[in-house]
Amino acid sequence: MNVQSASPKTVTPAASRRGAPLAARGSPAQSCASPALRAQPYCSCPSHPSCSTQEQQRRPSLKCRATTAPAAAPSPSQQHTASEDPLASRLKAWVLEHSKTLPTRLTPVRLSPGGPYGLAAEEPVRRGQVLSGHPLLWGPERLAWLAGSPLAGVLAARQAQVAEDTEVLLVAGANELPLAERHRAATGSELVSASTVGWAAAVLLSRSFSLDLAEEEALEGDMSYFGTWTSHGPDTLALVPWADMLQHCPAAGPESCAAYQFELSAVTLAAHRPYAPGELAADSHGQGLSPADLFLDYGLEDPEAAAATAAGAAVREAPAAGPHADEGEVQEGAVGLLERDRYDVDPSEVVAPRGPRNAVLLRALAGVQGEARLALGPRGPDTATLTYLRAALASDAELVRAGWRVKATERDLDTACRAMGALAAPASAATERALLGALAAFIESAAARFPTSLQHDTQRLAGAGGEPRLDGPERLAVSVLASQKRALAGAAAVVSSWLERLAGGCSVEELYEGDECESWGEEGEEGEGADWGNGSLGSR
Repeated sequence: MNVQSASPKTVTPAASRRGAPLAARGSPAQSCASPALRAQPYCSCPSHPSCSTQEQQRRPSLKCRATTAPAAAPSPSQQHTASEDPLASRLKAWVLEHSKTLPTRLTPVRLSPGGPYGLAAEEPVRRGQVLSGHPLLWGPERLAWLAGSPLAGVLAARQAQVAEDTEVLLVAGANELPLAERHRAATGSELVSASTVGWAAAVLLSRSFSLDLAEEEALEGDMSYFGTWTSHGPDTLALVPWADMLQHCPAAGPESCAAYQFELSAVTLAAHRPYAPGELAADSHGQGLSPADLFLDYGLEDPEAAAATAAGAAVREAPAAGPHADEGEVQEGAVGLLERDRYDVDPSEVVAPRGPRNAVLLRALAGVQGEARLALGPRGPDTATLTYLRAALASDAELVRAGWRVKATERDLDTACRAMGALAAPASAATERALLGALAAFIESAAARFPTSLQHDTQRLAGAGGEPRLDGPERLAVSVLASQKRALAGAAAVVSSWLERLAGGCSVEELYEGDECESWGEEGEEGEGADWGNGSLGSR
């Protein structure tokens, strides 16, 4: 399957990320975990033989679809057992806490005295009703909640990939295999169908880990490239039945990403802070994941945004701080959340290449890292986004000064990377005025596409202003829309301030500098500035 993740690439060898493409085109695989699926760890449905008997015995079970008849209510003995069993009560509390994206309320019941547990529906379930809330499985009615957002198009493209993969499997005779015949005899349904392939894709998107198992390479200090990275080789995709139950914590660092330790020949994952007995442990599904990343790959509302609205505190719009705001600055509202709000943009929606040489440079860059996405956030476009737009709009003379030769082709990858490094610094007021004007026009257009305002979304999430508090899948959709609107609002303010400075005679050398002349995107002593493999310009 080729469903691809929205999450940025990892640039650290041997680091794992949850939030990955199932088979990324031209990039290492990465993966992720959805609370909707983690709340129902390992399906016991016979249509999914990958679920092992051992896992079913030690984990809650759940049929992924009501395939034959509406779900029957738990028997009186099961209800009685569940109500008096302390373990079932604790399990039910856990499920309710971590199943907020499920469209159907489910409760744990013990299947037999001293035996395993299952999940029973608390409300009527119609035949064919999808019990998983992962956005990949949403139908047209739920996709309509994303009106105005590019996320609707991303999900539609992923669903089209699922349909294509299903057709390929059917043409190859997947349902004629002995395994499929046994499944048909036992259940009366086909093993491979659009619904089962979609379910499998959602599981891999939301629960799998990817690990770089290649041996570490010695650092040679090769500076011929700027801002590029090369992976050791294809990542290994794996389902990890214990670790995939860990919740995502935005504050967790790289130590909380599963990584393969070559010296130990083992995979390790470390706690990012002390935990008291009984406290919910967490890992990092990936560094710098935006609410949109969490939504697309995990079906998850950003935990800090959820905590803020649960406490009645609205996440406030970011001030026009610009790129010189201090790294790690605590904004008002949910701590650190505004730093993660991001609106990803297809570059072709913002500006077309100025000329054929600009187009060749951008095609060469795509040969290095794959399809580009620009990033807009509350502090404006990041350095990599500005550099990409500068490459699209630079004059022929500016391209030559950057090192992009007149006869360079899209196969000159080294030259393209060096040219992008040179273009990280602004060259002329005319080019900066053009790219900032294009950004301002796009942001205004993108914000106007949403049918509702950020204020209205915030009121619905918090249950304020006379609006009932949203819950379930619609809350998930509105939460990510609010994040995108915050990103656009902040970016609009920042770009406007840059245009005003430019119109006021500010030199291009000082245009993006802060009080301490530190450009946004510069890192510490070990940083490399704009990273073409990380975040804003990563492959999708």
